[in-house]
Amino acid sequence: MDNHLLNALKNYITPDLVTQASEVLDETESNIFKAISATIPTLVFSLFDKTTHPQTIDQFIGLANSTSLNASEIMSDLPTLLTDKGNTSLLDSGKQALDLLFKDKQSRLFEILADKLHIKTSSIFRLMMMSTLMVLAYVKSKELNSSELINSLTAQRDDILLETPSGIKALLNDTNTVVTTEKKTRPIQTKKKHKEGIKHRWIIPILILIVAILFLIVIK
Repeated sequence: MDNHLLNALKNYITPDLVTQASEVLDETESNIFKAISATIPTLVFSLFDKTTHPQTIDQFIGLANSTSLNASEIMSDLPTLLTDKGNTSLLDSGKQALDLLFKDKQSRLFEILADKLHIKTSSIFRLMMMSTLMVLAYVKSKELNSSELINSLTAQRDDILLETPSGIKALLNDTNTVVTTEKKTRPIQTKKKHKEGIKHRWIIPILILIVAILFLIVIK
């Protein structure tokens, strides 16, 4: 079973969805496309970052498995999720998921994305709500449990980090896994090169000394 969350969700970013979202939110189609392409990896990154907190993943799975959440209904009519006229219980599930994943960082996150993508903060919120419900619908349709979702996210680590907008990882990262890994590798490599340089520096003087000693022995 293919559980590649990012690829599956990107398939739903159709020209028709972009056009309808553009009309509903009063934004250019270009900016809408960029915004949806940014919100989905942002959500998936936040989920990936929570893989070290199984309780949070369990709660997310619980929201996905809510009886009020109809996966096929969500995926078949995504533009209705961009207004307050949509299914109230669905929108409530999306709001709970956003609170669970981003907590008090939501406002700052929306501001960063809005500024980066040249789009209204309110539009970012609407698109994040839609994208969140897309993720919940995907998880429900695949009937993923917590372990399967964690394994799927871990397997997609490189793609998730690559596609998450710059500046977002630092804001959302709770575990500091990415930052610590990068910091640890550099000093070790530098020290190794430094030690090798010192080792090679003594080879030439030693060789000169040996040649001099041999020369003295021969001339005697």
